[in-house]
Amino acid sequence: MTELQGRRRATLALASAFGVGALAGAGGSWWAAFLRIRGRRLAPGEYKQWLLNELDERLDLDDVQREQVESILDETSQRFAAVREAMEPEFDAINSDREDQVMAVLRPEQQQAYEQLLAARNRRGWQGRGRIPPRGR
Repeated sequence: MTELQGRRRATLALASAFGVGALAGAGGSWWAAFLRIRGRRLAPGEYKQWLLNELDERLDLDDVQREQVESILDETSQRFAAVREAMEPEFDAINSDREDQVMAVLRPEQQQAYEQLLAARNRRGWQGRGRIPPRGR
């Protein structure tokens, strides 16, 4: 092997190592962001801001694109909220039916404990949502 071939191989190895490092760094950064939000559910406004920042950082949006993407996120957020609101009574009915069915198979002492579990779950669940719990909860 000539000296020139050796230098080319060394340069190629160095460039490859740099490329693999860059990919690993980008993947690690994405994974860390994913783990930060995975542990808790983000409020719609927080999710919008997180997504907008992610897209801006990864895609290097210009000011016009950022404004357009933000407008798209606002519009789709309103559509999601409307769908959730329309479906919520159905989910509440199914949830209530499930609770009634489970209650029917429990012994009296278990029913009391189950009611306490439901009350605790409902208090925790509704506190972070910024909404009033459905009737009876």
